[in-house]
Amino acid sequence: MKKFKYLALLLAAFMTISCEKDIVNIQYIVDWAPVELYVYLSDAEGNNLLDPAFEGAYNIDDMVLTYEGEEYEVINYLTPSEPKAQPMEYFAVFDSPYICRDTKGVARLTIGEWARNYKWDMATVEVAWGDGTKDTFAFSHDYTYDPEYRNDAERSWGYTFISQFYLNGEPNADCVYRLVK
Repeated sequence: MKKFKYLALLLAAFMTISCEKDIVNIQYIVDWAPVELYVYLSDAEGNNLLDPAFEGAYNIDDMVLTYEGEEYEVINYLTPSEPKAQPMEYFAVFDSPYICRDTKGVARLTIGEWARNYKWDMATVEVAWGDGTKDTFAFSHDYTYDPEYRNDAERSWGYTFISQFYLNGEPNADCVYRLVK
């Protein structure tokens, strides 16, 4: 009988404990592509002024990019090199601009990276082309989050990105700039 009393007390103690469903805080890692600016530069005849294969191309060594008061030299990645390993997780950090070939083999200037999960208010970059001319590229970027769609990949897990791009103070359609000099 004594054992029964202890068992009954133990059972009563367990019954007073809440049986609420535990709430688990699940965190997602969302891979956002960083903001980058892509600049294509040609002359009136359509010759690529960033491609050293064209006789009238700009000298990459004479180009200077200024961002937040700091000057950056433009790096030439047009010559083949060993592919660089990318870590699985990294922070987008503004680094030296570089000239490379896009997927169609066209030389372009790539400027960036800026983190997409940050609100940018008119991030401005000035490029001196080495011929005495300059162009200003700018963008603003913001994002919103709607928890209703946090599990919906087709709706970017609830995130909406709002970006505006500018060339010399005028709106540009997107992050791709096509200049004719």
